[in-house]
Amino acid sequence: MAAQATAIAVREAGPDDHGLLLPLFERFYEEEGFEDAVAGVAQNLRQILMRDDTAAFVALAGDEAVGAAAASTSFGLEVGLYAELEDLFVDPAWRAKGAASAI
Repeated sequence: MAAQATAIAVREAGPDDHGLLLPLFERFYEEEGFEDAVAGVAQNLRQILMRDDTAAFVALAGDEAVGAAAASTSFGLEVGLYAELEDLFVDPAWRAKGAASAI
């Protein structure tokens, strides 16, 4: 799919999106050199998609998943409840086209 011809939409992912997100996160860890971590990604992603204190987001170009992010929440004395972006990956063909900013 031509990256320049398709708008990118972002939405929060749910449990039914596991199969859509898993290849993106596996590729992220492989590209970053964390091959040992790939084995646990599938199970951890299931947890992220099920828990109330975590979230995942998917960037879509039409029906194609071109980016993904995972976030968790914590609570600190200084700021109270906050979210931390744990992982962010955009397919190389879609980088510098606004997907990461949209997420």
